[in-house]
Amino acid sequence: MPEDAPARTWSATPNGAVIHARHCARCGTIVFPPQEYGCTTCGAHGDALTAADIPANGTLVAAVVVHNHATFPVP
Repeated sequence: MPEDAPARTWSATPNGAVIHARHCARCGTIVFPPQEYGCTTCGAHGDALTAADIPANGTLVAAVVVHNHATFPVP
């Protein structure tokens, strides 16, 4: 994968799909999408954030489609 390519956020496995996230060792928060800037709850960074694969199952409760408008900017 090229260096400037975005990290994959999920992978298929023989047991089903998994979502790639980060786990904060300081407060236990699961951070998604995976990033290295720090925990969104306590701000821990570096070695406190470790890779975590979580099962990709659940219920979709909302979805949205954003269309570009010819005149007005999309927020």
